[in-house]
This record gives sequence, structure tokens and C-alpha cells, in this order.
Amino acid sequence: MTAGRPPAGDGVPQRRSLAALLSADELAEERRGYLARLRGHALTLARLRAALRGAATPAGALDELRTVAHKLAGSAGLYGFEALGVAAATLEESIIERRSGDGGDRTVAADLDALLDRIECEQAVAAIACDA
Repeated sequence: MTAGRPPAGDGVPQRRSLAALLSADELAEERRGYLARLRGHALTLARLRAALRGAATPAGALDELRTVAHKLAGSAGLYGFEALGVAAATLEESIIERRSGDGGDRTVAADLDALLDRIECEQAVAAIACDA
């Protein structure tokens, strides 16, 4: 059991994916909407990546980056994008480590690039599925 997380079955509702709650058509519509919102997140992440490459990274940029990563880490799995959620959580952890002095700019930058690659991949897969 991980610290801070109550064990299953103790009265705390467990998080489920939308697939367990929606019809296939409803889920497909929700996933399309999520992918559309992801485009906006990708633009924000790309802007923040440029800020990271500057001589001095503003603290606000790291805060915003962590907020976006945290949101994606929490929401991606609900829509069936588990790998995207893992990439976002990894980036968030890198930011936390950097802030504590355990990580560096290169780790955050590499994890940000990995998240942007994952977003691009998910959108490419969705485009292919739409063309089929």
C-alpha cells in the first residue's frame, strides 16, 4: 500500500475509466473532445518548453508546467490514454524533484519532450482511426 492512499474497499470510491460508465459511442465522443482539448495543452506545453530553454527559467513557468502535467496525469487514464497519463505523471515528478534540488533541467526537458511526443502519438493514432 502506498502512503497517503487508503486501501480499496474502505468506503472511498475508486476511480474508474469512462469505459465502465458510458456506451461505446458516448466514450468515442468523450475521447474526441479530450483529444481536442489536448491540442490546447500541447500548445501550452510547447510554449513552456521554450521558456525552459531560456537562460533563467521563471518560477511561474515551472508552476504552470506542473499544473498542466498534473491535470493530464489525472485525466488521461479516464479517457483510456494510460501512457499519456504516465508521461504526464513522470514530468510532474521531475518538476517536483527539480524544485527539491534532486533533479535538473535536462530531466524536466526530456520528460516534457516525452509528454509532447506522447500527445502527438495519441493524436496521430486517433487521426488514423478516423480515416479507417
